Amino acid sequence: MLVLMQWFTKGKNDWKQLEEATGIKSVKWRHFQAGVIRASIDMFESLCKRFPEHAFWLSTGLADYEAGHTAPQVNVAFPGSFGTFFPSETSYSSEYFRICLSALDTVAKALPAYFTKGRADGSPISKAEFVYQFHDHIRCSLGLTASEVTTALGPARQQELAERVFSARKYHIEAMLERLREIGYVDKLIDEQREREREIMEEIAKEESEKRRRDAK
Repeated sequence: MLVLMQWFTKGKNDWKQLEEATGIKSVKWRHFQAGVIRASIDMFESLCKRFPEHAFWLSTGLADYEAGHTAPQVNVAFPGSFGTFFPSETSYSSEYFRICLSALDTVAKALPAYFTKGRADGSPISKAEFVYQFHDHIRCSLGLTASEVTTALGPARQQELAERVFSARKYHIEAMLERLREIGYVDKLIDEQREREREIMEEIAKEESEKRRRDAK
């Protein structure tokens, strides 16, 4: 987190800039940098949402440039890119991640408003109360159906969000494939992997056939 903070502020320790970027008070970033406090979940989450292209690296210490998961600095990128030491631009991937986050945020805001309509007095439902309603399901899912999400958003809004996500995903995949093409022997690797998968499927089919034959006897 400190590396990402220093990279973003260009080493200036601009706590106000971090506050504007994340919504977390500047004093918390300053105290964290000074070692006065430990980083909170909110601070970690805010950086992941602000820099989704660095979220995988931030949580694991690993980079996967071919899939758009980068590190803020090449010298901390492990294992980095197999194509080139200095990886390609990943703007399409970053945009895809941000559009997905925006769509998720839109749904998260629409759902409480949707459930508020079912209240007798029509009073707004708080985020805490909304979450509490699904407390029993929180470890697996909120238990919402697709139709409830569609109703909450409205068909037109849902279609708009879906089109934005699908369009961004298309460019994200194209950019990812283009980065893979930078590896000279990528076609050979793909062919070898497909051949290995074919052999595994044949082995499974053979074992199942032999099992059925034994069961028949």
